[in-house]
Amino acid sequence: MAPQLGRTATWNDLPIEFVMSVAKYLDFKSRQTFRQCAKREKFSVDDIPINLDMIAITPKLEYFSRKQLFKFETYEKVVILTSKQTIASLLRIFGHKNSSVEFVEIGNQYTKRNAKKLLELIKKLYVQVDVLDKPMSWNVKQLVWNASSDEKVFPKFLGFLNAERLNSLTVGYFKNKNGTNFEVVSRMEQWQKLGEAHIGDSKNLSCGLSSFHHLTVVRLMMNAAQPQDINLFIEKILEKSNLPMGSYFALKCDKPIFDSNFISHIAMKFNDPIIRCQRIYIRMFQLELLKFVFPHDPEFSLMVFGIENALFGYIVHDNRFGWDITERFIRFKFSDMFRVWPRDILQIQVDW
Repeated sequence: MAPQLGRTATWNDLPIEFVMSVAKYLDFKSRQTFRQCAKREKFSVDDIPINLDMIAITPKLEYFSRKQLFKFETYEKVVILTSKQTIASLLRIFGHKNSSVEFVEIGNQYTKRNAKKLLELIKKLYVQVDVLDKPMSWNVKQLVWNASSDEKVFPKFLGFLNAERLNSLTVGYFKNKNGTNFEVVSRMEQWQKLGEAHIGDSKNLSCGLSSFHHLTVVRLMMNAAQPQDINLFIEKILEKSNLPMGSYFALKCDKPIFDSNFISHIAMKFNDPIIRCQRIYIRMFQLELLKFVFPHDPEFSLMVFGIENALFGYIVHDNRFGWDITERFIRFKFSDMFRVWPRDILQIQVDW
């Protein structure tokens, strides 16, 4: 309604387009406060996509409270919410199809003590999503999942994410009784278009290493490994073309099995003219290195070496610069490859 002559215009006289323009400049915390002012402000906020750098949801241990409380964290604020409020906040953020979050962390490495509370929260979220009865396509770039790795729980949450947007997946670094059923996950579009995977819960890795060959970065903790599995994994990698520099895999087992005999078994498999395998002994580090030349792109090589219970492979140019990277990679502190720093997970790499 236009202001009358002789009267000063108020906020309510402004058109809805102006209110929406103001809401766009508010951060997430201010937007939620602004939303509670009136119906018009509520509709204005709900019609604007929310873009956040980070969301982290972790259970809060309260000894004298019957309510299930959770810490809902963004870069702007940290609040303590009930399970109902937590679900409402998630659905409100992703209610707009253009909303996006760069990094989502469900639980943390200490969640094991409160895993039951987090599992109940996820199941309540699924009930609310079923009530909405509309397809979910959340724009998330990195997901860190430290909740239950139950085969019915994790794949359903992964299915909520936009496959075109998701690039990095980290799955719990505490051992689960049943393990994660990656046979189901590996058939999902989200997994097939994934760029990086950091898996610490692979007790029952039913899908095999071959399901990881399409990724540019793989960090995987396993119970055991056989030379034939490693051979098939390397074969799949060598079939690829247009490989980005800096691609690597890091496999870790419970027992120190990656000795010189294991490396010899791998080298014997590739003793053919199509895939060239060269065994190189680096005296400075007392380390044997396997060098595979890519058949489709001879300028690139796959370097593979093992240290006690870990096997590493990385892609470099076949030149002096590639050997400089090799030396830096060998000198790198490999224990950091498997340390749990979910929010800095992509920084735990060699500085190329």
